[in-house]
Amino acid sequence: MAFPLIAGEAWYFLPNYGQDVRGVETPQEVNWQYRTRRLSGAWGDWVSMNTSSHILYTVDSTPAASTLYDLGLDKACRYANGASDFASAINQGIATDIYYDPGAYHIHNLYIYSFESGECCCNSYLFSILISHITLQTPSVIYCWSSCNPEIVCLFKYKYDNNFVSFRCERPQKDDAEDNPHFWFHVEASYNNLIYDPSYGKTGWATFTEIAPEIAIHPYKAVMQKSSALPPNDDAHKHEVNWKCSH
Repeated sequence: MAFPLIAGEAWYFLPNYGQDVRGVETPQEVNWQYRTRRLSGAWGDWVSMNTSSHILYTVDSTPAASTLYDLGLDKACRYANGASDFASAINQGIATDIYYDPGAYHIHNLYIYSFESGECCCNSYLFSILISHITLQTPSVIYCWSSCNPEIVCLFKYKYDNNFVSFRCERPQKDDAEDNPHFWFHVEASYNNLIYDPSYGKTGWATFTEIAPEIAIHPYKAVMQKSSALPPNDDAHKHEVNWKCSH
């Protein structure tokens, strides 16, 4: 005589990676089984049902971006690879993966996960997005440039009379960026009281080694400026100093 099915249960145990492991991507083959409880109250034997493939993601905390699967989660966990200092691992992963092209400009959330080359702002936005997929905090993206006033940008000539830059900084040659490059601006990211430069895989602000000088037509001291927005780019907010660097 057959007894009617009145209840069922299934079990699957997740691996325990420990408290210091974050950003792990783990392929799993799950064998699903079930068993039934009969009217008598006794449970039957476990019966194999099927097998399915899944990827488990171990994150630092509830992600700021989304609790659902996203390509950003996959990319962040591949870069982090279980490192306790997952921010540095992601910072270095972007620098290794993404060809640094200071002339490229791709900022679009639907595209940013897949570009192969990027400007500093692209790389820093990518860093911010990836971190937000494995932890509660979203890093700030910060633009820096040189000027004597936060509301303007002070520019000097580099190589050609019509080529203006804001500073020269201490960074090594990488991809399309020259050794000790000259920039109008550079973009880095702030996370957990540290500064990350995913274009280079380095931490800390790029040191300015050359800025617009104090000369007769520009008797003002230029310093590093920082903002969450692009530096000004209109004639009313530019000091174009008639001076060309020697590099």
